[in-house]
Amino acid sequence: MNFDYTLYLVTDRQLMSCDSLTEAVEQAILGGCTMIQLREKELSSLEFYNQAVAVKQVTDKYHRFHPQNRLF
Repeated sequence: MNFDYTLYLVTDRQLMSCDSLTEAVEQAILGGCTMIQLREKELSSLEFYNQAVAVKQVTDKYHRFHPQNRLF
């Protein structure tokens, strides 16, 4: 399986200028982002899971980043 790492986003909610992580991810996709890594060290496992589900909804909207329906 080949992945396009041309523009790779690693999330960090402490550094973003958007109001929400999903907004930041959507803006990144619209700006040409080709890969997203959800990396939120300060969240509990449940909070991380909920953020991952929300990010996957955004990536699904643009049909990106989920080969074989897996969250990356």
